[in-house]
Formats: sequence, C-alpha cells, structure tokens
Amino acid sequence: MHKSENSIPLKIKIIEGKLSELNTSSGNVEFIIYPFFKSINDIPNKEKLYSELNNFLQNTDKNSTVAILTSPIFAADFCTEVTPEIHLKLWIPIRLENPIVNSNYLTEQHSALLIFTRYKESLKHTKTRIAYTYCPSCDKTTKDYGGKKHLYHEFGTLMSDV
Repeated sequence: MHKSENSIPLKIKIIEGKLSELNTSSGNVEFIIYPFFKSINDIPNKEKLYSELNNFLQNTDKNSTVAILTSPIFAADFCTEVTPEIHLKLWIPIRLENPIVNSNYLTEQHSALLIFTRYKESLKHTKTRIAYTYCPSCDKTTKDYGGKKHLYHEFGTLMSDV
C-alpha cells in the first residue's frame, strides 16, 4: 500500500491530430505516444514533426511535465534537436513485450520514455510513502528506527528513503 501527498488524479484527454491544437494549462502532465520507428528514415516529415514538437514543448506552462513514449532511435535523434529552453529530465527504458527482431541489427527490446520540462531544477514530483510492514507476533513495525523513532511519519517511509 502507498500514499502520495498532495496528489491530483490525472485527467485523460485523447487527441488525434496536431499538437498545436492542444491547449495546455498550468502544471499539466502531458503524455505523448509516437509510433515505434525502426530507423531515422522511417520518420515521415521529420523536420516538421520535430518543429511541431519543439513548439509544443516551448508553449507548455513553465511547471508542466511532458512525457514522450517512442522508439529509442526517434528519442536519440529528437534529443539532438530539442531547443535550449527545454530540459530533458529522464530517459527511461521500457521493456517491450514483443521484442523487434531483424537480421540486419541487434534485437530491439526497449522503447524510450522521455521526460521533459521547461524548468532547470530537479524534477518536481509528489512525495510517495510506502506503508510500514508489521510483525505478526508483536505487532511492531519491521523497520529499524535506529533510535530516531520520533522522525518517522505515521503512515510509512518515503520511496526515496527505501
């Protein structure tokens, strides 16, 4: 069990079309899915696509977070074209359920999840706590307090402390 402080449930809005048609408001999380491109040559109208994506990123609120799920080849190429006002925070590999096998190159086993913001500071996120576990015999927490029991939250440990 876990608990996130000051969390707001995400609202899902599926758009099909141009990113320029999407109106972003303050502090949003935008999630964009692009096709899995096998090579740079497979990206149609690459310059126009990159320009549109860069414009979208630049027009988001300064506190917004944009996540892009795509192929590593697209991710690597797009990261070289990102404008200086946009900051890459994370590149997370996501294991593919069905790896892509081709005799001309290595088997592709991952997609790429890119996290971008317009602010330079560390990625802002909510504090998430994991509930303590309790001993079935004595009903005390299994966490070793190390003499600092007064510092522990009543619900559990921060994920960053685990």
